[in-house]
Amino acid sequence: MPPEAGGWYSREVRSIKDFDGLKMRTFGLGAQVLELLGVEPQLIAPSKLIDALQRQTLDAAEFSIPAIDVSVGFERAGPLDYYFPGWHQQTMLFELLIGRSTWLKVSKTQRRQIHTACGHSLAESIAEGEALQARAIHDLRRCGVELRRFPAPVLNKLAKALREVAALLSTKSKNFEHNWTSMTRFREEYKLWRDPGYIR
Repeated sequence: MPPEAGGWYSREVRSIKDFDGLKMRTFGLGAQVLELLGVEPQLIAPSKLIDALQRQTLDAAEFSIPAIDVSVGFERAGPLDYYFPGWHQQTMLFELLIGRSTWLKVSKTQRRQIHTACGHSLAESIAEGEALQARAIHDLRRCGVELRRFPAPVLNKLAKALREVAALLSTKSKNFEHNWTSMTRFREEYKLWRDPGYIR
C-alpha cells in the first residue's frame, strides 16, 4: 500500500510542542514515538472514531491512506486538518505465508506459479494504490478539508524520536535489532541512488 497520511488533527501542528497532551488514535511503533513526545495514544475501533472526534474526546487520529480515510468519513468529523507525510508508515506490505513443510511438498512449477502470482499482485496493488489517492484527495478538498504538511523541524524531531525508540527496542529484541539494522543499512545504500536520481 502507498504511504499512510500523517493523520487528522483538530489543531494546527506548528512545532513538536503541539503533540504534548494530544489524545490521538494511533498504534504500533508510531504510537511509541508519539508517546515519547507527550501524545496520549488511544486505540479506538474505526466505527467509533468519527464520534470520538466530533465529541472532542479525541484530538487527532491517524488511520490509513486517503482512499481508505475517505471511506471512513473523516471529513464529516468536523473542522480537521489532514497532515502529510505519514512518517510512521511509509508502506504496508501484504504477504503470503506458507509453512516450510507444505512449501517443500509443492512442485517447482507450482512454486514458480505462486511467485508469479504474488509478484503480479504486488505490482498491481502498488499501481492501483498510487492511482486511487489523487481522487480521494480531490474529494476531500471538495469537502473543504485542509491538507497540511508537517513542518520540517517537526519531521526532524519525529525522526530523532523514532531512532531513540528503535534503539531501546533493539536492546529488548534481537529480532527487532536485526530488522532495524538491515532496513537502516538498505536506506543508507539506497540514498546513493535516490538523491541524484529523483526530483524532490
